[in-house]
Amino acid sequence: MKKTLIVMGLIVAIMALLVAPAFAAGEALVRVTHASPDAPTVDVCVNGSVAFANLAFGQTTDYANLPVGSYDVQVYAAGSNCQGTPVIDAKGLKLDAKPYTVMAIGQLSEIKPLILVDNLGAPAAGKVHVRFVHASPDAPAVDITTRDGAKVFSNVAFGKSVDFTPLPAATYDLQARVADTDNVALDLPGVNLPEGAILTVVAQGFAGGSDPKLGVQVISYQALAAAPATLPVTGSETSANNNAWILFLAGATLVVAGLGWRAARSTAR
Repeated sequence: MKKTLIVMGLIVAIMALLVAPAFAAGEALVRVTHASPDAPTVDVCVNGSVAFANLAFGQTTDYANLPVGSYDVQVYAAGSNCQGTPVIDAKGLKLDAKPYTVMAIGQLSEIKPLILVDNLGAPAAGKVHVRFVHASPDAPAVDITTRDGAKVFSNVAFGKSVDFTPLPAATYDLQARVADTDNVALDLPGVNLPEGAILTVVAQGFAGGSDPKLGVQVISYQALAAAPATLPVTGSETSANNNAWILFLAGATLVVAGLGWRAARSTAR
């Protein structure tokens, strides 16, 4: 693992999205993050039509409002126009009335979804809610610490997340260290965690020096104006079954204008 990777100003170095979800009765909220570093761009087809084109590494959609129910979804290499043999052919999506962030993580040969249930309750005065996700497939478990070594999150392994955690709003100098060591993998100076923010920090890319190199993406959320009475406790579940895959793919039915997707690197490492 590379000992030090300097990220000059977190807000400049990362992509931050702010969305204002509207939770309607009988609907799910789903957004998708592509965090698989060597996966190519793909087209997502719903019921035989392209619903989302050229979804690439390092970006997150806005929320899609999807009626609770079932969907059939296929994924093809970008430009296939839903023809030929799909990479994924999943039927029978079942969505509940919850807010989700669904991440594609892992290298292409072992790609899988990480399903996160989003707790969008408003932070208390003077606080920020932060969730950390480890999505770097070749990095060991890490501690997120301050510059002086104080642990913020401990021993987070690849494919795992830490639930939204209230922290004092402030500017921090943070580091990602190999768990239980002083070995710094990622240096994050001047991280601004403003009062009232709800943030997911994703460690992604390759720690071993291959492109795309280890870095972070920050996903921003707005508190729900009217959260469901049964808003779930935030957590995560990694699954390789069809229902998990379909949930990931269904989120990609949202067409976002002007996101400016990055070109994906499609060579497997």
